[in-house]
Amino acid sequence: AQSATVFETVMAMTKAKGGAAAIADGSGKLLGVFTDGDFRRVMSAGDSGALRDVIEAHMTKSPMFVYEDAYAAELLKIFEKKRIDDLPVCDATGKVVGLVDIQDLPKMKVL
Repeated sequence: AQSATVFETVMAMTKAKGGAAAIADGSGKLLGVFTDGDFRRVMSAGDSGALRDVIEAHMTKSPMFVYEDAYAAELLKIFEKKRIDDLPVCDATGKVVGLVDIQDLPKMKVL
């Protein structure tokens, strides 16, 4: 949820062993994404109090995403063109159903 703190979001990412978190509203609609890179930028600013900030203040709003019926080859093109490592996955109504990491592509036998 966009009201979670940076610390709570990083802990959720750590628990999930992921490099990003898709941020959704109460109904599951995608609002943003927060990545390991975002976390490093927050911390490099030198404000240790930022861990208590709400994630909404530091997430990428209206991020790129793919629909759940996207082909792995489409994901690869997006990852390469946009130079990103993580993409939220949404259903047809815009609700988050997952997050795909570029490291998932070899498992899909795309790389």
